Amino acid sequence: MREHNEPVAELLDGAVLAGCEIEDSISLSRVALRDADLTDADLIDADLQGADLTDANLRGTDLTGADLTGADLTDAFLYEADLTDALLRGADLTDASLYGASLTDADLQEADLTDTNLKRADLTDADLSDADLQEADLTDADLKRADLKRADLTEAILTDTDLTDADLTDANLRGADLTDANLRGANLTDAFLRYVDLTDASLENADLKRADLRYVDLTDASLENADLTDASLRDADLKRADLRYVDLTNADLRDASLDHVGLYQTTLDGVDIDEGTTAKPPALWELKADAEVESGFFGWRGIRRLRALRRARSDPSELKWAEQQYQQLERLSRENDLAQDPALESQQKHACRKRVLAEGKWGEWMGKAFARWTLGYG
Repeated sequence: MREHNEPVAELLDGAVLAGCEIEDSISLSRVALRDADLTDADLIDADLQGADLTDANLRGTDLTGADLTGADLTDAFLYEADLTDALLRGADLTDASLYGASLTDADLQEADLTDTNLKRADLTDADLSDADLQEADLTDADLKRADLKRADLTEAILTDTDLTDADLTDANLRGADLTDANLRGANLTDAFLRYVDLTDASLENADLKRADLRYVDLTDASLENADLTDASLRDADLKRADLRYVDLTNADLRDASLDHVGLYQTTLDGVDIDEGTTAKPPALWELKADAEVESGFFGWRGIRRLRALRRARSDPSELKWAEQQYQQLERLSRENDLAQDPALESQQKHACRKRVLAEGKWGEWMGKAFARWTLGYG
């Protein structure tokens, strides 16, 4: 935040210009408009370079194409203002309110947006490269295709934010809240994501090569087709995450939680795990299937259980995926010289029994169930 002792071209502090139309031929460059009322004013293509708009009221103001390069908008009120195509490079928007504002195609390179309220703002195709967005609130904001390269989003709130195809290369998102965020197709190469909350986030087709995801929470997240080559996921929580077709080549999963995760055609070449890595069954696919289709068949409740079996809706393909997942996890343990988890082999057989039942292979299922109950085989 800059001091107010810089030389200015004109002093219009506290001016009431609500609803005024200011022609673009009039330059407001370096004009002091602190605490000014510019509500619903027409400032299309206005020259406001270096202007001081601290605490100004710009509610509903039309600033389409305006040049606010280096302007001071600290604590300014820009509720639902139109800043489409505006130039805000290097502008100071600390603690400003831009709730519902339109910033489509705006140039915010190196702008200071610390603690700024950007809830429900439209930043589609905006350039926020090298911008400071620490602790900014971007809840439900639209950042589709936004350029956020090297942006600082430390502890920013991005709940329900749409970051589809956004470029977050080398961005710092430490401690940010991205719960339910949409990051489909986003580029997060070399991004710093430690302690980020990505619960229920959508990361399909995202590029996370070499990303630092230590201590990240990816519970129930969808990462189908994502690229996590060389990513660090140490101490990460991936409970029930969907990792179909994900590339985890050379990823670090030491001390990570893979409990109930979903793997299918997932590339695990060179993945590092250790004794602290957990992968508790059942797999995500088995959880989605009917987990109770054969429980307690034998005994006095047998007839009722048999009727339940006939109503079972297990998906054979998902159960097949679960079987393959248990085999893949066993192989990964061997590759990392770790002791085999007997629960995985047992769960694999359990999934196999449910699959043949779902496929209507009653004879095969009866044989496997009999072996289980008489020999304790899985």
